[in-house]
Amino acid sequence: MLCFIGAICLAAAALQVSADTGDLTSVACEHNIAPVRCDQGQVIRVTLADYGRRDSTTCSAGRRQFEVRNTNCVLSVTDKVAQICNNQNSCNVRAENFEFGDPCGHTYKYLTISYTCVASSLVTSIICEKSTANLRCGQSKVIRVALAVYGRTDSTTCSAGRSQSEVRNTNCARSVTDKVAQFCDNSIGCKVRARSSLFGDPCGGTYKYLKISYTCVNRVANLRCGKGQVIRVNSAYYGRRDTTTCSSGRPRGDVRRTKCSRSATLQAASSCNGKNSCSIRASSSRFGDPCRGTYKYLKIGYVCNSESESQN
Repeated sequence: MLCFIGAICLAAAALQVSADTGDLTSVACEHNIAPVRCDQGQVIRVTLADYGRRDSTTCSAGRRQFEVRNTNCVLSVTDKVAQICNNQNSCNVRAENFEFGDPCGHTYKYLTISYTCVASSLVTSIICEKSTANLRCGQSKVIRVALAVYGRTDSTTCSAGRSQSEVRNTNCARSVTDKVAQFCDNSIGCKVRARSSLFGDPCGGTYKYLKISYTCVNRVANLRCGKGQVIRVNSAYYGRRDTTTCSSGRPRGDVRRTKCSRSATLQAASSCNGKNSCSIRASSSRFGDPCRGTYKYLKIGYVCNSESESQN
């Protein structure tokens, strides 16, 4: 059922589209599943999620008056839902007290998820339990893990040869992004084994799999000029001045600080001026860290002069 904001939705789950922001919103009544979906080639970015009740009409069909009259009952669950859905093409989130807690007893609640779909540059690797993931990037690029989940969220993935009892629990997932990032971030390639002894067992008796989404990012700035020309660096900084550059696959908290930069002009000029080409690695160990906890980048402005000009 498709239902627009402002309408009364009687279905257990519905998709809404905001005319103001273009955000998609999935609404699921308590004990039901909110489907979150993007088109092929896109991934989810959760902007807002809450669990509880803000009005007396949503998810009210067949409920008694006392179950829907408390409309000052909201619990923010944005971070929790983002952890489940961000950087995936689709996900299902169950509207249950055991998932989010109960913000108001005896009130019939619903889950509201607002999200956008953005173009994906992610590579996704799925590894069945007890097998090994091989993550690889090309030369001069390194891995940035965007999302890693261990468990089971559907009954078909890694199901070949397994009994029904081993694949029927699809509400079984644990975020292991930080753990996988420790192994793989800043590497050209890495191997990770999908096993409960490493990640913990989110559901005993269920045959699990490891799903890793990652990007390959440049860690080296490559400056080049044409034949007979040499580099002259005009400006360079290391840090972050906007929320979009080098943001693919990064959580919001990594890119929201934009007043974060340090001049790198002298270091870049020292390495590159007078050369036809040069490479500089973007790293805090070289330029210092202007803002801890922020994902940074190196930006260099330069011109190419003739060799004769540079000698004058």
